[in-house]
Amino acid sequence: MWIIKISTNAIPKQEMYNFELNETPKSMRKTVIIIISALFIAASTKAQRIELTGFSGYMLSGSVKTYTGKANINDNVNFGGAFAYEIQNGILVELMYLRKDTKLNLYDVFDWQSGWEEYDMSVEYYHLGGQKEFSDGRVRPYASFSLGLTRFHIKDSKSDDEYRFSIAPGIGAKAYITDKIGIRLQARLLMPLEISGFGLFYSTSGGGGSSATFNIPVLEGDFTGGIFISL
Repeated sequence: MWIIKISTNAIPKQEMYNFELNETPKSMRKTVIIIISALFIAASTKAQRIELTGFSGYMLSGSVKTYTGKANINDNVNFGGAFAYEIQNGILVELMYLRKDTKLNLYDVFDWQSGWEEYDMSVEYYHLGGQKEFSDGRVRPYASFSLGLTRFHIKDSKSDDEYRFSIAPGIGAKAYITDKIGIRLQARLLMPLEISGFGLFYSTSGGGGSSATFNIPVLEGDFTGGIFISL
């Protein structure tokens, strides 16, 4: 469960915020990191081809209704890189990093005077996965699947980062410009798992208060393009 508590105490011309996220068990993070590292190292020993890719694109996140209003994670530009090994003809194992810097917007119908509350947020994906190419020509359509950790970070706060296991199926195509350099286009569905709660808590200087707790089904669409180098 991903729970963020936001406390606001109003004072003249200044607001103070306190962010708290429940901590994901560290053992789960360590286990996933060890598994990803071991699988990637094992695959690299059988490499027939190496690909280095840098990419950028756009990530769609959308909005959801809450019990007392609405929450919106803004769409925004994303960027990242990938390091892949070919272990059999047309089959690659890939280590991938992806990041999006965005805004988290919250609206509470019981606090209509405040309007939308906005918070800076970043989302990062650390994934290990595979590709299956369907051609060995200059244009190579492929399907992909990866899994790993997703990191949620509320900027300018003292809260702990939240990590979640995630998966990402995708499709794409590579087009060789030369024998070693090409263009890669890709579309993916990014799915952090077990995100079940999100809470907003606040109080005013007059003593009034309210709270809202709601579920956020985090489901993001990722469309990227980049340049790859084949070694």
